Amino acid sequence: MLKAAEWNSEARCRAAAAALRAPASARCCVTSANPHALRCLLAPLQVAFELYYAQTSRATPAGARSVRSRCCCNAACAPPDEPASRPQAQRQKLDTGAVEAAFRKYKDGNSDCILAEGVCTLCEDLAVDPGDVAMLVLAYHFKAARMCEFSKDEWFTGMAALGCDSVPQLAAKLPSLRASLAQEPTFRAVYLFSFAFGLEKGAKALLADTALALWQLLLPGRWVHAEAWCAFVARAPGLKIVSRDTWVQLLEFSRAVKPDLSNYDPEGAWPSLLDDFAEHLKEQLECQKSA
Repeated sequence: MLKAAEWNSEARCRAAAAALRAPASARCCVTSANPHALRCLLAPLQVAFELYYAQTSRATPAGARSVRSRCCCNAACAPPDEPASRPQAQRQKLDTGAVEAAFRKYKDGNSDCILAEGVCTLCEDLAVDPGDVAMLVLAYHFKAARMCEFSKDEWFTGMAALGCDSVPQLAAKLPSLRASLAQEPTFRAVYLFSFAFGLEKGAKALLADTALALWQLLLPGRWVHAEAWCAFVARAPGLKIVSRDTWVQLLEFSRAVKPDLSNYDPEGAWPSLLDDFAEHLKEQLECQKSA
């Protein structure tokens, strides 16, 4: 196996695409203990995602018992409000010929879509690592429907939404896309969007290792207990899948529950995984106090 330092971006993309085509059981080794494999999994996943807007949950006031709309089925999931920070299509007319030419540079020779290798080349031209969270935000604005793929319609839609008709213009947008996650409405929308990207075809729940990889990408720096949560999930015995309800409710938990858990309500109908984490975290916090 090549060392990570020896991988060029094309090799990483090819390895990642192969990993995604592998059976689910073959990818279960992708955890925080295997960072290179984790990066392989994330590389294509962060570039094109199946668009899904799940129901947004509003934070429960401190000290109040949580009463939430539970997102436990597709019928209960409604698109979130459009975040104020999301760029709107620019008023000036784009050069559609230039947009078309850029698409043709990256599209697959046998289909009218940009596939994994084209995405890899795009990342090289954007001077961005495929594992950069900016690519996830980019896919969100492009409304990509499948991982490792941009359709022609998605390409034109995304370029128009961001007001770009060339790849250099798109590259200039990346810092602002990355920075936009600091705004809660945008972070919430991207977080909810990201659930479906990791789903196996026809599945309604994420594989636990895929959910962990996404949490490790999205949560650090945006939740004080992100590291503790990811470590807890990585060690959780028998955890094989993560439901949509758990995915959505974790976001609410991270926003509604104080860092010291002083307003955590064990009777608040949190998913069992979150209740288990709260108990685990309480023990850790008690040990830190007594130390």
